[in-house]
Amino acid sequence: MKPTRLILLLVLYTFMGCHEEKASLPTVDVNANYPERELRIQDVAKVEYVLLETTDSFLTQARISTISPKYIVATNYNNDGNIYFFDRATGKGLKVINRKGQSGEEYTGVTNIVLSESSGELFVSDYSARKILVYDMEGKFKRSFPFADTSYYTYLADYDDECLMAFKGYSPGIEQERSCHILLSKADGRVVKEIKIPVSQVETVVWMEGEATITPHFTLTTAGALNWGLTRMSTDTIYHFTKDRRLEPALVRTPSIHAMDKQKFLCLTGETGRYYFLYVLEKDFNFETMKGYANRNLIYDKQEQAVFTPVLLNDDYSEKTEMSIGVQGSVQSDRSVLASQIIQASDLIEANEKGILKDNLKKFIPLIDEGHDIEFEISHIYT
Repeated sequence: MKPTRLILLLVLYTFMGCHEEKASLPTVDVNANYPERELRIQDVAKVEYVLLETTDSFLTQARISTISPKYIVATNYNNDGNIYFFDRATGKGLKVINRKGQSGEEYTGVTNIVLSESSGELFVSDYSARKILVYDMEGKFKRSFPFADTSYYTYLADYDDECLMAFKGYSPGIEQERSCHILLSKADGRVVKEIKIPVSQVETVVWMEGEATITPHFTLTTAGALNWGLTRMSTDTIYHFTKDRRLEPALVRTPSIHAMDKQKFLCLTGETGRYYFLYVLEKDFNFETMKGYANRNLIYDKQEQAVFTPVLLNDDYSEKTEMSIGVQGSVQSDRSVLASQIIQASDLIEANEKGILKDNLKKFIPLIDEGHDIEFEISHIYT
């Protein structure tokens, strides 16, 4: 039987030019029922499709860990230690690295990955061991450095040639007075800068009862093509962090998180020149049924200065087919990547049998059936 092949859908930023200066910050009411609006993803971003090579050596569960300008890096959900490199332009499998183990040069698990093409280095965050390990592109160990004090790093990102970015949180509630975004030296892990967002009162999205803790999916860092987006759950303002390391308010929520009995948290999941992609998460969990944390996506339109509930459609299907730019599991090394999504080959074949694929996707059907590698050009659109 032929191995199941995967198509990775990459959604890239379409640059929209300069922002308009506004006298007041955009405001989003997390309690409001905003109207639905259909929006084609092709009107928001450039879409790339990459057929990932699947062979006996590259049977991956395709948990996309990071996307750089040249590579797609994936791991498995079972945390077996495998790190897969694919060529981003062709989808061809290039290499598999596995340095899982208990020695000082190995990771016990892979939490986040940053691929720094400028230095040819792979930064692997090992959450359980509380350290970052650095390898060359062939998997040879170079150095490691521990997390600062008693903290845990999340949302590891490639800030620039000299620094990584991370969020420094503390177990179990993540949010503390000491929590903050930080810049780390790639050379030795030294904290170069603490990015302090003002916090008047600590709030946490983590649900805790007795010894039980439930941590939902949420996003505190987004790597935009123009600015970094930084969120703190304990504040009512979402911030931009600029290329010259300035912290600027970007968007404010209402009502205040400190004034809610049943708290609803707001985080930024992506940004283009025109739109803020937002995620509302309600802190409500039933431990008996193991259900809760109702959530929804919103979009703020900077041009119209309006909020709506998006119905995001992929125009490469002739029938209405929804997709989501929601909470991402990692921060991409290529800051032009807005989001990524896996399309199973079986789903694509089923859509083709229904006759709802347009040419941009239909052309992949014979390539899947014949098992050929795919080569095609990747181009960014700047408008």
